[in-house]
Amino acid sequence: MNATNAHIIYAIVYALSGQKLIIKDLGGGDYTIAKVPEFDKKRKPTKAQQKVRNRFTAAASYAKKVLADPELEKIYKEKATQVRSAFNLACMDYLNSPVVKMIDTTKYTGMPGTNIVIKAKDNFQIKSVEVKIFDEEGNLIEKGKANIDPVFKLNWDYTSTKQNARLKGSKIKAIAIDLAGNKGELEITL
Repeated sequence: MNATNAHIIYAIVYALSGQKLIIKDLGGGDYTIAKVPEFDKKRKPTKAQQKVRNRFTAAASYAKKVLADPELEKIYKEKATQVRSAFNLACMDYLNSPVVKMIDTTKYTGMPGTNIVIKAKDNFQIKSVEVKIFDEEGNLIEKGKANIDPVFKLNWDYTSTKQNARLKGSKIKAIAIDLAGNKGELEITL
């Protein structure tokens, strides 16, 4: 049965029963008709349910903030479609953190001016990538912002500024931040 037929059947069953019904898409062109689920409005949500509700409320608040800011609104509206509005994209962006997929240190020698490449991905857009380099004892040697590669948009390039005399045991941490302020990070040991 196709969607049009399902709607016709829905209208007939509704007219005959007087009950509120929903059409469920079972996939593959199959549909079923069911009663609208009933919820006990007095029932308290579990902690996990409340946590999810709070995240969605925060996502909606972020989306409203985006639509109130002309610069941010423009960024989201440029990627909006008929199916996904700027509001929906902003909600999805808020709910999904970026991921740092790889830190490439093949060109990093520990000398100033050598390059580290970070591959980072987000469901919408990464705002910045910060790189921190630590010695084998965990002391911060340097930190700074990486620059997006103009050709390979998933890559971010960081050029070291200080000497790292002992590479072995050093740690490099990359932190990607998206427009919604979510962070994703990866740390490797040399």
